[in-house]
Amino acid sequence: MSKNLSSLSGRQGLQNNLFERLGQLSEPAGAPEKEDLQKLADEFLVGSANVYGAATFYDFTRPENKGKKIYVCNGSACLAAGTQDKLRAKLATHFSEEEIGEMCCLGRCHENSAFHYQGHNYSGENAERFDQVIAQEPGCDGRDNYRVASRGRAILSGPALTPAECSQVVETLLAQDAESLLASIRTSGLRGRGGAGFPSYFKMDACRKAPGDTKFIVCNADEGDPGSFPTATCWSNNPSWYSPD
Repeated sequence: MSKNLSSLSGRQGLQNNLFERLGQLSEPAGAPEKEDLQKLADEFLVGSANVYGAATFYDFTRPENKGKKIYVCNGSACLAAGTQDKLRAKLATHFSEEEIGEMCCLGRCHENSAFHYQGHNYSGENAERFDQVIAQEPGCDGRDNYRVASRGRAILSGPALTPAECSQVVETLLAQDAESLLASIRTSGLRGRGGAGFPSYFKMDACRKAPGDTKFIVCNADEGDPGSFPTATCWSNNPSWYSPD
């Protein structure tokens, strides 16, 4: 898709937005007709291939999901957990195979067994009580459940630091010499929370040893997997530059 598609989509204002129109055209049957896509392309002065590419990219507008009534999550966490085949078999007792579609990551990576039904996301125990979900009984409203625990001192789930306390922590870290700080990080075993779990020390040390007085760090700040909430840390040997990601 064109890198300008986002701006082109709103060229007629927020009230007449290309993506909103795609969604509206998809509501009756689950996906817009090709003739309607061509009319949109002509109206918004956007290439027909770009409009078709956008419509076939999103779960609610792609032709493969036309006529679907319920959607099974095919995100990596649910697939790795091995819950989706059992979930699909359960849903097949209520829907035909043609009525069951797929969606990419519903943000329920902590519970798995995720599915989307009538505008709501469900996961966990809701997959075992689908009769109640259909009947919209109390407790089956799609709210997800969390089990929060920690081994040792709670960090992410512990009391949040104030901005002043965070600033003090950073100042204390930057007051150390680089060798001592990097050694502590290496000993701690700190890793990024993305899929690779890459050692943070290695990244920081590589940046520090890079030749040249001016250094650049390329940081991927686009988190496309809403259930994982990864964090990473960027570091430079310039003590005035520090940025958590």
